[in-house]
Formats: sequence, C-alpha cells, structure tokens
Amino acid sequence: MSGAISLGIVFLANILMVWQCVRLYREMSVNAARRVMFSSYIYLPVVLLALLANKSIESRWIAAGGLTFQERATCLEFRERRLNG
Repeated sequence: MSGAISLGIVFLANILMVWQCVRLYREMSVNAARRVMFSSYIYLPVVLLALLANKSIESRWIAAGGLTFQERATCLEFRERRLNG
C-alpha cells in the first residue's frame, strides 16, 4: 500500500505525463515526441523513489512498534465487533 504523500506525488507525475502525451497527440511533431521521451526519463525515477521512500518510512514505523493502516483497520473492526455483540 502506498501512503498519502507518495499517492500525491504519483498522481501529479501521472497528470504531467498524460499532459505531455496529449500534447504529442495534438501536435504530432518530433519535438513533442522528444518531450514525452524526456518526461518519461524523469517520471520513472520520481515515481519509483516516491514509492521507495514511502516503503522505508512505513518499515521504520513498524520497526518502532507502530501499526500499519491495514493492521489498524483490522484492530478497529475487531474491537467494534466485540463491543456490538
């Protein structure tokens, strides 16, 4: 699972990449194709580093004794079921 920060970074990178691809579709020029190519060179490392940073932050949180979001949701569901019946 990705965190909120990496989700925002990946979403923004995807919007920028789609924008470059739409420009390529409209212009159909060599310069537009080069912009898409160089955008992808930037896009891939940015997205992968955002996901990697999120993973390392999450693993530090777990190592410090914290719960992941999935574990927290499971605990809340269990507590709710126990209280209700």
